[in-house]
Amino acid sequence: MFAYREVPHSTTGVLPYQLVYGRLPNGPLKLLKEVWTGDKEIPTGSSKSIEEYLRDLTEKLKQAHNLARRNSEKAQAEYASRYNLRSREKRLAVGDQVLVLISLSSHKLLKKWMGPATIIELPRPHTARVKMEDGSERERHFNKLRPYIARIEQIGLIFDQDNEFGDLHYAPTDSVELDVNDIYKHVIDSSAGLENSQKHQLADLLSKFSDVFSSVPCPAKVKGHSVSLMPDFVPKKLKPYRVPIAFQEEVNKQINDLLQLGLIEPSESEWAHPIAHRLQTDAFPMGEGVRFF
Repeated sequence: MFAYREVPHSTTGVLPYQLVYGRLPNGPLKLLKEVWTGDKEIPTGSSKSIEEYLRDLTEKLKQAHNLARRNSEKAQAEYASRYNLRSREKRLAVGDQVLVLISLSSHKLLKKWMGPATIIELPRPHTARVKMEDGSERERHFNKLRPYIARIEQIGLIFDQDNEFGDLHYAPTDSVELDVNDIYKHVIDSSAGLENSQKHQLADLLSKFSDVFSSVPCPAKVKGHSVSLMPDFVPKKLKPYRVPIAFQEEVNKQINDLLQLGLIEPSESEWAHPIAHRLQTDAFPMGEGVRFF
């Protein structure tokens, strides 16, 4: 400890011993060396009175503390300048998705980024109230928040502007059965590119095979389609895509509807693929992500 107290501090520039006692330290080895070499005689008494000693000590303490304060302010300014050289203010807004740093235990190495969570309020500068995936709300400083950037490969949502998936085919979401007249009207209205004669032919077909056409999809009574694969082809195991909580109810509803119609069935095959949803303004159709097939 004496070795530390006798060395000037990097921030204050003053010896810690001098800040406490107001004088330069005289360590045991220094005193012993000075006596042995004759540089200093062992004092037999004090030539100063107690009042003079206290006045001198007070003055030396003031000088040491003033010097330490000036050096500390200079060092702090240098630290702040170096820190702010490449630092940027973190900006978050209501509605942004973020990751939240949560302590799983008192050990600092067991902290974990969890989320995504949604910012619902900014009560104070650099402080946000976030809503977690389980519905709970937490108030966190910006230092414990990180912007969440979703990877499209891990999200079960496809937006209209996404074109890397190609043409998407998905099951219809309307499970309400329509009569033949409604089907006829819908087909005729959506066939603007047909001539009048072709529209009459289409109407005759719909009328002749009215027992076949239905608005509710049904399994086709045809043979299955075979896909020839390379001999060394190995299926890629894919984890289910994460579906946001806001859409889980609609996803479960569509899955139950397709199960009741007999269009899908539970499977644990290694060829199974996760579902993917296309987010549209007026619909939320569901399909199967077979990009790696």
